Amino acid sequence: MAPVLHGAGSGPPPDLDFPMQATFLKFFTFLCLLSAAVAQPVPIILQGQVWDGNGGPLVSGQVYHITSGLGCGVSIPVGETLTIQPGAIVKVQGCWYAAGLILAQGTATQPIIFTSIHDDAAGGDTNGNGNLTLPAAGDWNGIEFIGSPSVFEHCHVSYGGNTNGVTFDLRGKAVTFRHCVIEWSAGHGMNGAAEVTVEDCEFRDLGGIPVVDLALRSITQFTDNTAVRCDGGEYARIVTANGWAANETLEHRFSINSNGVFVFDMPSSLSPILQSGASWTIPAGTVLKFERGLFQSRGDFEVLGTPSQPVVFTSLQDDTYGGDTQKDGNATAPQPGDWSGIELFADDAATIQHAIVRYAANPAIEISGSSATIEDTIVEHGSGDGFRFGNTATPPAAVRRCTIRDNGGRSINGVSWTGLAELRDNVATNNAGGNEVSVNPDRPDTTVEIVPECFPGDVLVVTNGTIVNPGGLLIIPAGTILKFSAAPFASGFSLSSGGLHCNGTARRPVVMTSWEDDSYGGDTNLDGAATAPAPGDWKNIFASNGVDVRLTNTILRYPRARALEARSSNGHYRQVRVEHGEGTGILIAGAASDFVNPVVVGCDGNGIELNNGSVDVLHATVVDNTGAGFLRTGGWTGTIRNSISWNNTGGNFSNVVAGEVFSSNGDFAGLNGNIATDPMFGVDLELSPASPCLNAGDLIVGLTTERDYLERSRVTDSALSGIALPDMGAYEAAAFSMDAQGDAVLGSTMTFTLLGPPGVGTIFLGFQNGIGFLPPLGVLLTGATSFALVPSLAVGQPLVLNIPTDPNNVGLEFAVQGVALQGASLIGNFTNADRSRVRM
Repeated sequence: MAPVLHGAGSGPPPDLDFPMQATFLKFFTFLCLLSAAVAQPVPIILQGQVWDGNGGPLVSGQVYHITSGLGCGVSIPVGETLTIQPGAIVKVQGCWYAAGLILAQGTATQPIIFTSIHDDAAGGDTNGNGNLTLPAAGDWNGIEFIGSPSVFEHCHVSYGGNTNGVTFDLRGKAVTFRHCVIEWSAGHGMNGAAEVTVEDCEFRDLGGIPVVDLALRSITQFTDNTAVRCDGGEYARIVTANGWAANETLEHRFSINSNGVFVFDMPSSLSPILQSGASWTIPAGTVLKFERGLFQSRGDFEVLGTPSQPVVFTSLQDDTYGGDTQKDGNATAPQPGDWSGIELFADDAATIQHAIVRYAANPAIEISGSSATIEDTIVEHGSGDGFRFGNTATPPAAVRRCTIRDNGGRSINGVSWTGLAELRDNVATNNAGGNEVSVNPDRPDTTVEIVPECFPGDVLVVTNGTIVNPGGLLIIPAGTILKFSAAPFASGFSLSSGGLHCNGTARRPVVMTSWEDDSYGGDTNLDGAATAPAPGDWKNIFASNGVDVRLTNTILRYPRARALEARSSNGHYRQVRVEHGEGTGILIAGAASDFVNPVVVGCDGNGIELNNGSVDVLHATVVDNTGAGFLRTGGWTGTIRNSISWNNTGGNFSNVVAGEVFSSNGDFAGLNGNIATDPMFGVDLELSPASPCLNAGDLIVGLTTERDYLERSRVTDSALSGIALPDMGAYEAAAFSMDAQGDAVLGSTMTFTLLGPPGVGTIFLGFQNGIGFLPPLGVLLTGATSFALVPSLAVGQPLVLNIPTDPNNVGLEFAVQGVALQGASLIGNFTNADRSRVRM
């Protein structure tokens, strides 16, 4: 039976038989499929210039295609704005060129999508080719900005970065990104970010790094961003920073992933320069990595590391701190000189605490006119000096408790005397140019006291001559070795004003010598045996009238002629030794007190030249000089007493008469207690037991001098005969002596041992000079307030003295001296004294 069709309003349709139902369902399905196809978004093609009113704005829910190959498909002209509404989808096969303004402000629920034309996940298969094409990194070029400041908020940007290797080529324009995702770029996320603001954005799956060209002045606008799976590393590369004058803290949130790692890659001309009056604070745990570049400060630079979270300045290739930033594994390794280091200039008052500076150039840290304080910092693996100093500020820079190691140059180079006084407790090891501190002398105009804590080791390398201005006083501590490396005509001390105090002791004399002298302080110039010191390698100490010069236990080696030119009526000289001089050892033309225990040996000229003044020379030893031992050249009117002048080529006493020489050896035998016979020296000009000079000096003169060159009690009973008399010459023989070990450092120990034949004695500690002769034992050199550390001590038995840890004791001066007796009788002697000053 054929179907009956009813017209409109004729009632419900009749039931259909099965074949008819099947035909209807097929037709219905076709209509549904056709409806779905029609529902697919139809993309709007954009080409040429586009702005609001000409192809724009781009509206919510619409898909747009930019198809122009790999050329730029659209541009926003100068002065125009293109608005992109939340939910718009822009698919690109080309690039954008924005001379005008882009306002792409999506929302969290309706982000704006920029993606590849092949991306069917966004807006469907709008290029209509099914699965024939898939999106890939670099499918489109990116967006280039050359005009007005654009804004991107809640944007999702994928698959860009073809031609320029970057999704956003910012060209230094002030573009703002907030809450955006940038992913699957063939290269970097952004380039040319000189004025960029990037907040709470995510970079992921990039072929390069998030930001390749960031300006330091924008760093505070680059906040709370994250990155994952970026082939080149998850960081922003800062490439320009000069003229930066902000007062800012380099917070960790300014770095990618808030990890505190910042990368600088710039020539020195574009490097950070913190201007005067500005401040930059770097908090604990920050890592600054440099591909090139230099950091300069004339402002308030504060590096606030902690022991557990230091601030690190290092090479970009250094994976030790901040991890493998470039993600290149072991393909690259850091090298000394990878970056240019830190410079601190005038007006800078930097505070650097607990920092690590690695792989910098020469120098790693330069301090020139800065009043910086640098504490607890490690400087290592640099290509040159660890620290280099230039002009000295007021107050000078302070470098304390720092470790300088494994650098290609010197540990500390070019510090002035004034600056050296502000260095404390630094450690230097394995620096190829030397661990010693190099001093480039300034002209002190106040009291500058150098203490042993000012420099590691004992050696200071002095590169020029020192002049002290009026009102200035330079104080050199016991144990200091000054090695002069400059031309001999310029080195040494030329003092026409001010003062110089060298406070050596017998155990730790002050030594001034040649840069090439390895006998004291080791091979300072690091050339092995290639060079040797020679007379005249440095100049001398010249002290004109009125200069406050006090030399105690001071040794001058390899100087020019007149190693010590003593013309000052305010000069005091005790235990001064000149060796291997180019000419005259000592010229005396005035002094405030007698010359006591001088030694001049092996000079290519006269030993002691007597030119002017009326001072006496007491207990001198003048030996083996090519000129005269003593030579009068002027109106000197003093005397020579208890001295030895021997084997001097030009005569032992020249132009000196017998009435001016007393109880001495070398000439005028039989007159005034003088002899002229071989003094029979033992070790290093000390007298052997058979010497005719033993007990041959004048007693009154011996008691006046109190101590010998080695700070032994001057009048001793060396033969243990019960009779104590002084010896001729600078050295006093004694049966008993005292060995001293250790330094007077807070919390440390010193050990003292009586040496000599079997006997018993004690050891005294005191705080004054000698109190006079206690026959037949000699002179107690520790003063009237001395007290015995132990009541009885056997010869050979060590005594340990603990130095208290109380910092109030720093600077306290004391002396330790022993006395030993043979058996139960009063046969014996006071030993040498050991003088110390408590230090940290």
